[in-house]
Amino acid sequence: MSGRPRLLLEQIDLLVGDEDQKRRLKVIFSVLLGDLSVGEACERLSLGESRYYVLRQQVLEGALRSLSPQPAGRPRVVRETPDVAALRETQSELERELYQLRVREELFLALPRVLRERPMPSAVADEKGGSRAKRAAPVRGKRS
Repeated sequence: MSGRPRLLLEQIDLLVGDEDQKRRLKVIFSVLLGDLSVGEACERLSLGESRYYVLRQQVLEGALRSLSPQPAGRPRVVRETPDVAALRETQSELERELYQLRVREELFLALPRVLRERPMPSAVADEKGGSRAKRAAPVRGKRS
């Protein structure tokens, strides 16, 4: 049985990754295989026992997660049709408009007297003869 752990530890050397990460993984597996004690592993990794157990748990959970069944093939890419994109744009415009209307309603309910007594800026301009842009040029008589 002494050949088996060596083969496992040699497989770790073949993995692609940082050498320090490989060394840490080897130490953790050596403890799991019974070649090292937890104390020796903590000494080699310069860790306390509680940190070692956290690290070991992360390694085992990561290995377990990687073995869970995955759907075959590439993940499906859902492409949005132009109709759906247009609907999303319309939805966002309507949501903005609804928000603005709700704010106006809150202002109207909070300040009803102020809004009713003060004429709107466009109404003031109309009472004074309209704004400059709307004011018609004076009509001049024809000279004969």
